[in-house]
Amino acid sequence: MSSPKYARRAIRAVALAAGLLALAVQAAEPPKKSRSLLLSREELRACMATKDRMQQQRDEIARLQGELDAEKGELKQSGEQLKEQLAALDRNNLEMVEKHVEANNTREKRIDAYEAKATAFNAKVDALKNDKDAYARNCEKKRFDEADELAIKKGK
Repeated sequence: MSSPKYARRAIRAVALAAGLLALAVQAAEPPKKSRSLLLSREELRACMATKDRMQQQRDEIARLQGELDAEKGELKQSGEQLKEQLAALDRNNLEMVEKHVEANNTREKRIDAYEAKATAFNAKVDALKNDKDAYARNCEKKRFDEADELAIKKGK
């Protein structure tokens, strides 16, 4: 008794997640002109931290996307199996009917968990997009003193 409603919701969630990931990967808007000639050491430190954080977010998003895709495939496969089992189910055998209903309920719980993960994934994609916008606005194409960069890398 696989519900088409949950399958559609799962497909919509993945489509939304893929769309948001594509937006996050696209180039950000061009940065505004800076009033100062050089970034201060603190501004450069913040830019470097943002850049590192964005790389970690990209890595995590790619990993989560893979997990979500695999889970979506498993859910589709279990839905097909349940359909096949339902077609061959002896409806007079109460025990078999109960097992099928239990398997379907378990699948529905997995779909709900998948949708929660997809929502969390979308939030991470939004956070990356916000960081990317902030980086473009505050850091991209801005000049800095290379001595400041070296000092930051040395931990000063």
